[in-house]
Amino acid sequence: MISILSKGVPPVTIILVVILVVVLVIGLSALEASCSRKSPQSSDGSDQTNDSTQTKSPTSSAKETDDDIDGGHKSWVNPNAPKDIASTDLLSFFMSMTNDSGDIQGSINLELCVFDENEKSLIEKAGNNVKQFKKSGYMLTIYVIDDRYSDYGEEITAIIPVDKDFSIRFAEAVRASDVLNLNGIYDWTQGLPPKAGEFIIDANYASGEFISIEMNPSIPSEGITLYRSMRPLLLETMLDAGENYVPLLNLDRAFTTPAELIKTIDLRQNHMMITETYIFTLMRFSDRY
Repeated sequence: MISILSKGVPPVTIILVVILVVVLVIGLSALEASCSRKSPQSSDGSDQTNDSTQTKSPTSSAKETDDDIDGGHKSWVNPNAPKDIASTDLLSFFMSMTNDSGDIQGSINLELCVFDENEKSLIEKAGNNVKQFKKSGYMLTIYVIDDRYSDYGEEITAIIPVDKDFSIRFAEAVRASDVLNLNGIYDWTQGLPPKAGEFIIDANYASGEFISIEMNPSIPSEGITLYRSMRPLLLETMLDAGENYVPLLNLDRAFTTPAELIKTIDLRQNHMMITETYIFTLMRFSDRY
């Protein structure tokens, strides 16, 4: 600066140089502050985040994904689910129950609904019996697989027209079983095999009331009680319709089946010709003959 002044540099030039230096200093300071605010980067150039200081939303998409993968668990209770329903005017009812141990061995899907001739799926299920379903007013669908006897377990599907009286008795059996104590419960672990135990109910009433239950990996005692409350009505209906009801009996280990009552079968025939004489005896010592 002294050498410049000694050569007689005009004051205006000196002022411009000073202003330029000040602007340069301010610019460098701003750039340094901006760089200090940036997150450090990983070796691949991606931003790194300090998880210990980041607040994660419990409804983030990452959490929802974790819940949906195998082993993810969700549990809640709907506070608006009624614990008692006096109405017997059922519009629809669906129950699915599956287990491979304990009292229930096998699975049952049970569905009752008002028959609507404008519903294509119901018309297809009714087949050639549409008139009967229209007259009765309700459609009952029973699908059962009994695993109680592995060698000769049976699978049946029955689609039966039922009337208003049946639906009332059905609704009364639901209420009497105390299954409504579980209404509103969702307690589900993703990825478990159905035979580990599943219990599902989805029902709607004309009153606007509903039943919604989804539970695994076991069947609650209230679910088994519900099945036993319904069973006499279901057996009566299947017997009247000429349907095979044996798998419905075999589903429940607590129920003695005809196979368990029979211990010995003895067939004999005496004839004057020895070739026409025979004795045949079959004795039951266990579940296998």
